[in-house]
Amino acid sequence: MASGMLLRVVHPRVSAQKLLVISSLRNFPVRPTSATTTTVLPHRQSSSEVSHDYSRMWTLERIVATSMLPIIPATIAISSPVLDYTLALLLTVHSHWSLENVIHDYIRPRLHGEAAPRIAIAVLYFFSAMTLGGLFYFNYNDVGLGNAVRMIWKL
Repeated sequence: MASGMLLRVVHPRVSAQKLLVISSLRNFPVRPTSATTTTVLPHRQSSSEVSHDYSRMWTLERIVATSMLPIIPATIAISSPVLDYTLALLLTVHSHWSLENVIHDYIRPRLHGEAAPRIAIAVLYFFSAMTLGGLFYFNYNDVGLGNAVRMIWKL
C-alpha cells in the first residue's frame, strides 16, 4: 500500500490496475537457482610461471623511461655513435616491456589457453630482436638515429 502511495506521488497518472500488478509482483516468490559468487582472479595465471618481483621491474621501467628524456634530445643535438646506440637500446627495451605488459594483460592463459600467451611472447621477442638489430644496423651502416632525425627536419 505504501508503494502505491509513493507511485501516485511520483506518477499521478498511474492507474489502480497498474498498482495492483506492481504490488502483486512484489509478493512473487523469487528463489535463486544457484548461488552467485564473484571471484577476482589474478590476471597472470600460468602453471609454469614463477613469482617475480614486479615492484623492482616497475622501478626499472621507470628508470628507463626517465633516462630517455635527456637522451632523445641529446642524440638529436650531438652527433655521437654512443648516444645513437644507447637510444636504440632504450627505445627497444622500453617498447618491448610495454608490449609484454599488454600481452600479459590481454592474452591470459585462463581465457586463451596456455599456448596463446607463449606464442605471443615468442613473437614479441622475435620482433624486439629484429628491431634492435635493425636499429643497430642503421647506426653502424648509415647515418645513425640522431643524424636521421636532423635530416628529416631539414626537409
